Amino acid sequence: MSLLERSEIGFAKLVESFRLLKDEAERLMMLIEFASCYVDPPPAIASRPYPAECKLDSCDCDVYFWAVPREDSRLDFYFAVDCTEGVSAKAFAVILSRSLSGAELAHISQLPVETVSTIFGDLVAPHKKVTLEAMLEAVRQAAQDMLAET
Repeated sequence: MSLLERSEIGFAKLVESFRLLKDEAERLMMLIEFASCYVDPPPAIASRPYPAECKLDSCDCDVYFWAVPREDSRLDFYFAVDCTEGVSAKAFAVILSRSLSGAELAHISQLPVETVSTIFGDLVAPHKKVTLEAMLEAVRQAAQDMLAET
């Protein structure tokens, strides 16, 4: 997917693409395509059963999160979505992990919560939106924590 470049510029382009999208059917197809790219984290990061301390709160399905420091003081992000019906969570896991891993921490720490609405539009129910916002907040918080350490 050309929209999934590994930088904050790629993320910004991706969000802009969704912002300009007016056709909800096309938006849905794009999100399904992203969800189809979902894979569990590599075994070196985590394996089932996933540790409870990595589970995100406020999620309507089981979503787990890891932020792994790199040698260049940036982070790689991994999600495990342990729910067969978690299409939106899987799509967002792919978007966040592929486009923000290795990006500038200062940029990640400032991502607006409105990003969820921009990407998903009206396609998700409020309780699913809470899950997506928790995923975005986990990435933001990990970046903020890493910035505080450096």
